[in-house]
Amino acid sequence: MNKIAMFGCGYVGLVTGVCLAHLGHEITCIDVDDEKVENLKRGISPIFEQDLPEMLAAVLANGNIDFTTDAKTAAPPTWSNLTTLSLLLKTARTR
Repeated sequence: MNKIAMFGCGYVGLVTGVCLAHLGHEITCIDVDDEKVENLKRGISPIFEQDLPEMLAAVLANGNIDFTTDAKTAAPPTWSNLTTLSLLLKTARTR
């Protein structure tokens, strides 16, 4: 399976990350909120979505998901993702 970094642990990023981890991918979710990241590491979700608490607990237990505030270690630039990161940064600068 793939190693995937998700930026943002809100409604879209968290649910997507948990679902992809449930499918067997290795997910690292990155967020700027230290408290949110620490709670997620303990299995405490900041949002309500049906079945999310159980799925989060399962993927934490099997090691398919991790949470961090450090984007550099979570998604180090490589030849395969360098273009994607460049596009992300370009988009972020236009907002």
